[in-house]
Amino acid sequence: MHSARYEFYRDVRTMLRLLKHELLTDKFPPSDTHNDGARILRRGLSVSAFSLLECYLEDRLEELTAELSRCCLNYSDFGEKLQKFLTVDALLGLGTRINFEKKSSRQRLVESFLPRIAGYALNPPLYTAIGFSPKGSNVSKDDIKAVLSALGREDAWNELGGLARLIGSSRISLDNDYSNLASTRHSAAHDSSTNIPTSDLQSHLESIIVIGITFDVLATTLVKSHQKAKSKSDLPIRLTSLNFPFRFLDEQVNGKWYERRGGSTRTIKAYASEPEARLGATRRRGGAFVILRDPRQIPMELI
Repeated sequence: MHSARYEFYRDVRTMLRLLKHELLTDKFPPSDTHNDGARILRRGLSVSAFSLLECYLEDRLEELTAELSRCCLNYSDFGEKLQKFLTVDALLGLGTRINFEKKSSRQRLVESFLPRIAGYALNPPLYTAIGFSPKGSNVSKDDIKAVLSALGREDAWNELGGLARLIGSSRISLDNDYSNLASTRHSAAHDSSTNIPTSDLQSHLESIIVIGITFDVLATTLVKSHQKAKSKSDLPIRLTSLNFPFRFLDEQVNGKWYERRGGSTRTIKAYASEPEARLGATRRRGGAFVILRDPRQIPMELI
């Protein structure tokens, strides 16, 4: 299990449960002083949720970029955009990170990342994803598009939207969802009058989960395509014939869990509890992405 995945979905699902707590729920009448505290707590939760997504994307990219070192291909066999991401963007990203780091930690930061940036020509090579979001303090939707383009998918947000539909999400536009998340995060962090209704925050958290899952699935598949390529000429073929095998663990209203293959409503196996379902499905995954869904079949976690 990837540690970045486990921590991210655990924390976002905890936030969803917190929304049911009375401290975060408004009371009637609207003038009740309790609602002032609830508004502040929801605002803080919104900022934390967006930060969780940013950290998840960064951490998974760092894990996946390191896996590129196990390719049969050399750095010189990669596309120009990926080469730029691993070198030029990495240097820009390190410079940005230095500016946000405490002075006492800057030396340690440089010593940690500089060998990885310079290691692209080693055998085996070293790679880092510090070039993700190289110019800003927050991850933008253009940063996401750029890194997926570097890995081999130009129309990234449409690809992510297509994956969202495959896993059962009804989100209309993940591109717009991410923009709304970023805008809400900015308002919540800088405008004390911002009020985020509980229903909106729940929708934001569900969007964050879907964006996290689809990004992870697409980026993981693209990196695996690089690893499977036998030559530079073979790489474009691999990148244009991606396969996304899914297994779903669907929670039932009676507490049971049903395992299903992607695209099928037939139950492969029924489980009495979530831990049992997790264990059984991961043992039987066979290279598939295993996704937990709630009783509405809304995606909740990639395991």
